[in-house]
Amino acid sequence: MKKATLFLNNITLRISQTHKFRGFIGNLFEHCDVIHNHDLQTGKPIYRYPLIQFKLINKTPAIVAITEQAVAIFLEIFMKLDKIVIEDVTIPVFGKDLKVEEVEFG
Repeated sequence: MKKATLFLNNITLRISQTHKFRGFIGNLFEHCDVIHNHDLQTGKPIYRYPLIQFKLINKTPAIVAITEQAVAIFLEIFMKLDKIVIEDVTIPVFGKDLKVEEVEFG
């Protein structure tokens, strides 16, 4: 199975800001239901395992994608993501580290 992890190296967030990070990315890429898990037509939640997950790894924001479908969206995220806005504060994204790998599922 394909897995990709995108680290935003120059940014430090608190655990309480993770859901705001997710919300910002979800709004920025609202045309990708795999990011925010809401039906594009109705706005209702899509109940499935989240194929794109938002995490803090050593206080660094990271976006993790699993499956070919989710990893394919990462190119768009990687190219467009030049800032994040958390609590009305704009934080420029200077350092991005993208790791794509094949992993065994199980």
